[in-house]
Amino acid sequence: MQKLKKGLLVLLAIILIAGVSSGITFVLVKLTGKEPLKLTLGQPTKQAKQFGPIIDVGEFTLNLKDSAYLKVQISLELADKKYEEPIKTLLPVVKDKIIGVLSTKSLDDINNPNGKENLRNELLTQINEALGTTQVKNVLFTSYIYQ
Repeated sequence: MQKLKKGLLVLLAIILIAGVSSGITFVLVKLTGKEPLKLTLGQPTKQAKQFGPIIDVGEFTLNLKDSAYLKVQISLELADKKYEEPIKTLLPVVKDKIIGVLSTKSLDDINNPNGKENLRNELLTQINEALGTTQVKNVLFTSYIYQ
């Protein structure tokens, strides 16, 4: 019986606090004339970036110039869906370009603050030059390990 009374008191206290809070909010809204700030989850603050089709090129493990090694998983973001089949057909050319660029690098080339970004830009340029167009929009590293 004692627990029941205690539970009712707690429930009444919660209802009282909720009522007072609601009343204060109502009075403040009426006095200021402003709507309370509404927060909703899931609303993007910026417009979401649109990505092109992405194809996986594969994993590359190779020695660098200075006996270090690099292991990367690379995907390509394409400028348009219409380039998917032509790129897949030319995947051996793309892989050859990637291996060619990676094998010219040393650990110092890739192990600095701009190393990965410089490598990305060089790969993008070399791949698009090999394809003769700008079909590839971005080079994505899904794994990047060096030692």
